[in-house]
Amino acid sequence: MLDLGCGTGQSALPPARGARAVVGMDPEPDMLRLAAREGARRGLSNVTWVLGADRDVPALGALLPAPRPARGDRHRHGAALDAARRAVPRTTVGRRAVGRCAAVAA
Repeated sequence: MLDLGCGTGQSALPPARGARAVVGMDPEPDMLRLAAREGARRGLSNVTWVLGADRDVPALGALLPAPRPARGDRHRHGAALDAARRAVPRTTVGRRAVGRCAAVAA
């Protein structure tokens, strides 16, 4: 699940209990810190907080694991993620270069 413009995580955190993985993305680092702190308080380890805006969604491919082959063929989204990885300019944000996105720690 992707919560774009997640703020403090009010929409991302409740479904995280039953979801495999949740990504909260927001352009404000302070909001992400609050969201990460609340997620940690709730004991959620399947939420990733990402600094970015709607224009940065393609760069999320750099944060996702490589697609797994499906029935001998490449996963249908694999080519799209590869294209996004190539198209998004890479810049260093924090300590990790991931396009224009960066994962934020609590």
